[in-house]
Amino acid sequence: MLHALALIFVLALPQEKVPVSPPQPAVQEDSRQGALALAERCKTALLATQDADGFPHVRALSKMGQEGLAAFWFVTDASSKKVAALKANPRAGLYFLDEGKMEGLMLLGTVQLVPAAEAAARKDCPASLASFTRNPRWMVLRFVPNIGSYTKGFRDTEIKP
Repeated sequence: MLHALALIFVLALPQEKVPVSPPQPAVQEDSRQGALALAERCKTALLATQDADGFPHVRALSKMGQEGLAAFWFVTDASSKKVAALKANPRAGLYFLDEGKMEGLMLLGTVQLVPAAEAAARKDCPASLASFTRNPRWMVLRFVPNIGSYTKGFRDTEIKP
């Protein structure tokens, strides 16, 4: 009973807010460069989408190309559940991981669905997708992040892609 009263007393005390300073520009740039290096090293990314009931779905996709941290390209079957989910809600998360180096990069953004025939005509479409763009069975996914978080060791830094 005494412990419960002590906890109530502590919770009733005014809470002092500890100021959180924004990351220093040098730290932020180092983190951005680390995030870029990680994304370039990783051949596979985890894509998280949400179904119509709000449940998350995570699947691994082979990265087919990237534009720095500004966009990432993937390809999938046009009739897949992920394409249906992205048509209903294009918001998604993308995650790159290097377990050995304790590095992770989480990006939040939107996925643009580009039918294979249209992807072939785009100037920004990576050459690695050329063989897929000839078959209408494929859908090209272009993930464009809005915000990201890079983790190295136990340090987490927000980055702007």
